Amino acid sequence: MMRPHIQRRFRTITDSSVLEAFGTSLRTIREEDRATNADLARVLGRSKATIERYIAGDRAMPATTLVRGCQEWDGRLADRAFALAGMRIVPIESVEGTDGQALADLCDLAAQLAEALQDGIVTDDERARMAPTVRHVVAELGRLHRLSCTRLFAPDTS
Repeated sequence: MMRPHIQRRFRTITDSSVLEAFGTSLRTIREEDRATNADLARVLGRSKATIERYIAGDRAMPATTLVRGCQEWDGRLADRAFALAGMRIVPIESVEGTDGQALADLCDLAAQLAEALQDGIVTDDERARMAPTVRHVVAELGRLHRLSCTRLFAPDTS
């Protein structure tokens, strides 16, 4: 049976899907941070009315505004939209590393999780303590995945 998308894993990205993703992300940030549109406007250097249009998916965000938002909220702003293309935002320092360090970090995470599961549940405090390690391991696995894809699909230069 033929796969419908041989080269692409993701659907065509429409303008409306990108605008909707950013709007949903801003709405989620506003709710999670108990912020107002005025608070978001202050961070992004835009007016409250413009923020309302972003949230409604009625207006595209300039690159300068996107970078300000990513600086403030990391991937919380951009990851939903970037996921449409199979990408996400990660801090630069999280993608530098060696394969050996990635394995050590993965083992460290496994040990932390095993300890947390001693009583059969992982509490919010245990999750919070593990969160930085989880983010780092996810970034390292992403780096390793990108390297393997690059090696698999890079043109042969020999």
